[in-house]
Amino acid sequence: MKTIYRAAALAAIAIASLVACGNAGAKNDEKTDETKKAVVELNTEQFNAKVYDMNKEGLKFLGNKPAIVDFTATWCGYCPIMGSAFDSAKSQMSGALELVSLHGDGSDLLFKETNTLAKRFNVDGFPTGIIDGRASIPNYQVKEVTAKAAMDVAKETQEAYPAKSAIACSSSLYGSSLSVDLSLYFKEADTYRVTILLLEDGIKGSQNGVSGTYTHNDVARKALTSINGEEVVIADDYQKWNKTYKVDDVYSNWKSDNLKILVYVEKPYGDQTVVKGVGEAEYGRYGDTYIDNCRVVKVGETAALELR
Repeated sequence: MKTIYRAAALAAIAIASLVACGNAGAKNDEKTDETKKAVVELNTEQFNAKVYDMNKEGLKFLGNKPAIVDFTATWCGYCPIMGSAFDSAKSQMSGALELVSLHGDGSDLLFKETNTLAKRFNVDGFPTGIIDGRASIPNYQVKEVTAKAAMDVAKETQEAYPAKSAIACSSSLYGSSLSVDLSLYFKEADTYRVTILLLEDGIKGSQNGVSGTYTHNDVARKALTSINGEEVVIADDYQKWNKTYKVDDVYSNWKSDNLKILVYVEKPYGDQTVVKGVGEAEYGRYGDTYIDNCRVVKVGETAALELR
């Protein structure tokens, strides 16, 4: 069993960088609408001491968390099978996997950016799952086969591409205004991309292929960045990057207690070997990046940096 270490120094860093959203209350009302961001440079010694200690029994970023993008729709009769398979994969991997459901045209839960990502990943039918931006899981119509295919790719990502980024964030919601304070930590210089999505769980409604009421989870409601990610240029190794994101159109019918933030960071392959060919997955080159790490936190809560 892996032990999670929360060092006091790391907690202090996370609190200092994230306090703007944490229990800010009235202070948030005093903020301007201007987006805030800053790059904080750390030398190797500082980074090792505060963020990424490579000299203590292989301490690593908590993460290497693969992400599954599930292309789905309420009219899709086969989609619940794939959704159930991905839930099973997440459970079997003890939560070391995150999910997002993108509903396409004609769905009661339409997410307007779904078509953009569907084109990027060459999705030509629902349901389709994309694992880490590297592999496609088609509709096998058998829960166990689909779950195993997803886990095979996720585990392959963890082994072949150790995380070079770590994520800490917090958020607050006041009426229709949502604010997210994000801190990213990078081991290597590179040009990364970060995507932030607002998701909702526990949506009761209809679903073709299921009799009675169906509960939809991990449903994408809003993108706080471009759906293809915002570019983050890290010029040197061992850096921390901060930014505050705000939106003012969170709908009142979205249940605040069920809302959560998904953050994922993409990294270029660079000179790394592009690994492909495990299990039942279908591999494609969907661009020059893969998902390096991801994090989910409920709206109103804080996800501080953790090491393991």
